Amino acid sequence: MKLKAGDVVEFKKYEDMAEDERTKIGKYYFPSSGTVTKVLNNYNFFHIEESPYSFSTKSVARVVSSKKG
Repeated sequence: MKLKAGDVVEFKKYEDMAEDERTKIGKYYFPSSGTVTKVLNNYNFFHIEESPYSFSTKSVARVVSSKKG
């Protein structure tokens, strides 16, 4: 899945994710959605606003809205 800064993503339900999709983030710290701020293309990880964690693109259920361009 290709993401870009500005995309709003919805994450899979925590219980439905494999360990590598959770990227060692605890259940109570894992958000349900967020706006992508930075994409790390080489590693298929990204950051979202107001979170100190890196997320795997495998954890995304869908892109809710996409920034054009």
